[in-house]
Amino acid sequence: MLSAPTSPASQVPQVPLPVAGDHTTLAKLPALFTQTTPSAPQSVKHHSPLPNTLPEQQRAKEQVAHSRKPARQSPSPVPVQDPEGLIEDSLNLLASIYNPSMAARAHSRSHAAAQTTLPTPPASPTRKTSVPAIAPHVMHWFIVELLRRSHTSAPVIRAALSYIARAAPEIRRAIEDSDDDSSAMDSPLLDPRRVYLAAIILGSKFLLDRTYTNKTWAGVSGLDALEVGRCERTLAETLEWRLWIGGPNSSTSF
Repeated sequence: MLSAPTSPASQVPQVPLPVAGDHTTLAKLPALFTQTTPSAPQSVKHHSPLPNTLPEQQRAKEQVAHSRKPARQSPSPVPVQDPEGLIEDSLNLLASIYNPSMAARAHSRSHAAAQTTLPTPPASPTRKTSVPAIAPHVMHWFIVELLRRSHTSAPVIRAALSYIARAAPEIRRAIEDSDDDSSAMDSPLLDPRRVYLAAIILGSKFLLDRTYTNKTWAGVSGLDALEVGRCERTLAETLEWRLWIGGPNSSTSF
């Protein structure tokens, strides 16, 4: 549901933004987890039929003119407003946990330009590759889309980054154990997308008086509500349900 971006700051498709409780709008959103490539708006070309009454020579000229029309340009990238650099902080933090080389490759325009199609990561972890192999520009696009759809504020993002930083040792341990322990293969901690989604949900529920329900988050992300709850609960248990931020043991780098 979701053509390949040409740079790390990928093209963000024009998707209606969700409103809490507006499940009619959310049902029209492309799922973030089932596909990993942003889709450009589809266009319909209308060609006027050539009447049979036209002379053959004029008809041939019009056919040549139609064939020489330049190809339709893809829409220009939508600028992402991120004055605090929280999107890059999110990508770099996840890269440091799941793939240390992800952050460096995310800024390589030559690497991104060489890509014509985006790799699709496995829908769920497998025995041989427990951690989904997500390209850096795909992860960047996922973060941008999730934050844009959910109208997530900067304080919530900072809280989410603090949760992920505190959970990093347990996440790395889960990744190491996933090769030996079959019970860890389906842990949400093995997927950076699920961890980031769960952290955003926890930050929203802890800091905001009114926030989305898990059913609404399911519409935003494309996961079902039960899976959203499982991701949220797994990260919260990893943090021992300590969601307070600002103490001596909290991360202050975000």
